Amino acid sequence: MTVPRIVPAGDSALIVEFDERIDPVVNARTVAFADAIHAANIPGVRDVAPSFRSVAVYFDPLRTRYDALMAALEEHAARPAADAAADRDPIRIPVCYGGELGPDLAERWPRSRK
Repeated sequence: MTVPRIVPAGDSALIVEFDERIDPVVNARTVAFADAIHAANIPGVRDVAPSFRSVAVYFDPLRTRYDALMAALEEHAARPAADAAADRDPIRIPVCYGGELGPDLAERWPRSRK
């Protein structure tokens, strides 16, 4: 596993990148890191948003010491991932397209009227 890379994303967000691979192990580490940062209640952190291989950490630059936040993120990123994150059930979101649930589809995309 590679060492996580922390890059700024504007003046109020940091992105913690865990790997360039799309891999369940990388994702488990990403989710565990996001959970740990969320649970740490770091002052000024407004939101923690995991993706498949990275985590965006949004913060209030007026309430957050940048160097302290970077140190906390580096510390948490260096810890091994908890195995529990890999055992989570996927979240399934049902969707429906067309019919009564999408009557405007035929108007917007005439080729889909088949």
